[in-house]
Amino acid sequence: MAAYRKILVAVDGSKPSAKGLREAIRLAQAERAKLFIVHVVDEYPALAALDGMMAGAPGADLVPALREGGKRILAKAKAVTDKNRLPAKTILREMLSG
Repeated sequence: MAAYRKILVAVDGSKPSAKGLREAIRLAQAERAKLFIVHVVDEYPALAALDGMMAGAPGADLVPALREGGKRILAKAKAVTDKNRLPAKTILREMLSG
């Protein structure tokens, strides 16, 4: 019986994140586990920077840009799992923290 049935790996586009993804792929293949890849977009810093600014200010498009960046990071990670013939589910989680 496998020790792991589900594996969650967080990615942020960094080199350490890529290493973590490779290790998660290796472990998921060895354990025949399902792999879930998550990227979290924390909107608070972007919204805090806009506090007091008028709509249309230079930073107003930051949150959508963060979302798009997260989607690109997940797509790149998914391409790596596809190359390794490992099905994986990607999750983009948006949160507003403070």
